[in-house]
Amino acid sequence: AIMAMDQMEKRGKLGEYIGPDEWSEAIRSVEFEGVSNPVSFQPNGDRIGNSVLRYYIAANNTWRDAAYFDDELLFVEDVLWFSKTTEIPDLDIRPPFNYWSCDRREMKFDATGKSVSLHTPDRSGSIDDIDSQYYCDGFIDCDNYSDESTDCTTDYRVIFIVFGVLTGVLILVAFILVLFVVVFGIVLKYRRLRQASPFFLVILLLSIIVGYCSVFAWFGKPHPVACAFQPWLLGLSAVSMIAALSVKNFRIWRIFKFPSRRTKITNFELFILWLFVMLPSVVILILWMIISTPTAKMEHRDNNEHFVCATGGFTGSPGGLVFFFILVAYSALVLCFGAMISVLVRKVPSQFNETKLLAISIYNIGFLSAVIIPVFLVVSPFNPFVAWILRTVAILYAFTATMLIQFLPIVWGIFVTEKGKNVRVFKSKLKGSTTTYDTK
Repeated sequence: AIMAMDQMEKRGKLGEYIGPDEWSEAIRSVEFEGVSNPVSFQPNGDRIGNSVLRYYIAANNTWRDAAYFDDELLFVEDVLWFSKTTEIPDLDIRPPFNYWSCDRREMKFDATGKSVSLHTPDRSGSIDDIDSQYYCDGFIDCDNYSDESTDCTTDYRVIFIVFGVLTGVLILVAFILVLFVVVFGIVLKYRRLRQASPFFLVILLLSIIVGYCSVFAWFGKPHPVACAFQPWLLGLSAVSMIAALSVKNFRIWRIFKFPSRRTKITNFELFILWLFVMLPSVVILILWMIISTPTAKMEHRDNNEHFVCATGGFTGSPGGLVFFFILVAYSALVLCFGAMISVLVRKVPSQFNETKLLAISIYNIGFLSAVIIPVFLVVSPFNPFVAWILRTVAILYAFTATMLIQFLPIVWGIFVTEKGKNVRVFKSKLKGSTTTYDTK
């Protein structure tokens, strides 16, 4: 602009009006030698100048010319990049990361940070490559649970095998006891079994078998169907077992409440009472399934997102927990009823000492529930592996202890004490009274 003004002064026009076109023509006509290159302009106003494109070579600390630009672009040589090749480098630089391959069961490394697409460990499709943080964190994220079995202290594969075999053996024992009750109690009519009511012994055993089967609902990676079945399998079997024990106690209380009377209580009457006790738990579970449906979905647990059993339906969390405590409260109510009846029948004749066994079973279940449930709820959010073991041990212990307490004295009495004989006659300690009961 200064040089253009100089031209205007030489033309003697600075003291008069100068139009824009004349100023533009004066500026474009300027030519001078710049610091690095000559400076001049084309008629359209574009700069005419020589430019050089250089690149740096770190190995010998030099700059090399790659291209020149005068009136046109002239390539001298390709740029040699840091990789010592002429291939243009990828400018999308991402940090490398480790990831776990579920299918290959090994830890892998992505050096580029973008060659592998990490999968979300839900059930939207095939799960293979997951973030390394999921490895050995106590939560099952792979469908084949390889992320919690290979060299992990939280090896679910081992506990699935151990508890699976143990549960299978206990189920087999329970089925053998069902056969034992049918043969010796119903067909051969052994007094010890008839006295304990074979019908309700079968109900008790079926409840125990279903309770054992509920353990398998927690095997493997959570699934919406398995999560929905868990309350039914464990909840109904537990209430059914408690109800059967309580109803058996109620039968003995009714028989010995008035020793001077001939009291007759049929199995059908007791079955109706058992159904009456079971009905509220069924209603609670139905409402639970409708209002706060158990399902499986991604939730934030232990600083990461995991696919776990959760509450869906209309309420979401904590609706499932509310229904769980309602079911627990009802089970506790039935337990209290059974415990109260146990106190009332504590002085019955020794021939009916099964009431003491029933009381032990009821108190044992109550104590176990009071201890395990709070501990499980505290441990579950941050250590599901320990919580899984606690829950499974509690289930197996509750049903196995009840089965042993109820059936070990009967089996011992028939095969050891009575040498396999059916002792049909016993003497009552109630003076001047005859008490009968119907176990048909």
